[in-house]
Amino acid sequence: MEDLIESIIDLDVERIQYFLSEDYDVNVQNESGLTPLMAVSGAGNLDLVQLLISNNADPNIFDLDGDNALGHAIFSKNWEIFRYLYPLIHEHVKDYYFIGAVQDENNYLVQMFLNLGYDSNKCYQAGVWGENGMTALMLAVQNRNIIIVRMLLEHGADPNLVDGDTQKTALMFAVESNLAELVNLLISKGADPHVLDDQNRTPLMRAQELNYTQIISILN
Repeated sequence: MEDLIESIIDLDVERIQYFLSEDYDVNVQNESGLTPLMAVSGAGNLDLVQLLISNNADPNIFDLDGDNALGHAIFSKNWEIFRYLYPLIHEHVKDYYFIGAVQDENNYLVQMFLNLGYDSNKCYQAGVWGENGMTALMLAVQNRNIIIVRMLLEHGADPNLVDGDTQKTALMFAVESNLAELVNLLISKGADPHVLDDQNRTPLMRAQELNYTQIISILN
């Protein structure tokens, strides 16, 4: 079975076709968990990706590092393969890579996900005390990444979702970081300045506590 993976790594099309005709296990993994599909996804060979998929290669198998074929395409910046594999990937796996892209401030990858119809409202970072922590929008606000914040809002991100741990909205996080530009942007996109956090504070009350005068003037 290792011969198939070696042929994949060498991009030896004739040998790959031979192995497939002999009913080799197309999902065989080597000692690091690498499958043939992961290898060609990382190598950037779309024709071989399509050939393996047509022969029942599973794009949702993980290697020992916790990555699948989509992850290998991402790491190698093989965006054509990323687009091809995207509809075949389990939703929770898309969530994992998307939230990682937001955290890493990978603007291009975030835009790729959104262009393919990804719904950022369903994706939460795991919370400290519960399943739902911060949304992608909250993370982008905390990163002070106005480009990703704009992208998310333009693709339907809800600014009034709350963090499961603290009940804070993206607006509250922007206020606490004293980010006037983001406060203005969020309000212009429908952020509700009256939402209470777990300590019954509005964004205005929090700005007053912190004595952020510019934010106070915006929210008053």
